[in-house]
Amino acid sequence: PYLGMGMGGREQQVMQLAKGDELTIATDGLYEMNLNETPVERVISTLDPPRAETSLHEWVLELVQKLLRMQAQSDDITVLTLIYGD
Repeated sequence: PYLGMGMGGREQQVMQLAKGDELTIATDGLYEMNLNETPVERVISTLDPPRAETSLHEWVLELVQKLLRMQAQSDDITVLTLIYGD
């Protein structure tokens, strides 16, 4: 799930991570991009999910490159990925 996107509650959740799980966090410069009035979430929903041999971080970086080909960067973009137990 995409945490922090959209309006709504901010309930706390606990998730159990297993060895090799990835958690990717990105700043609003990524998820608030407005691509000709198309929300980033809609662009994401059209993409293939990450393949087993591709890390989530690599997939997000590919997404960023694709988005920047669609629109010039107007805010800073930071992406941080944590890999549990690797």
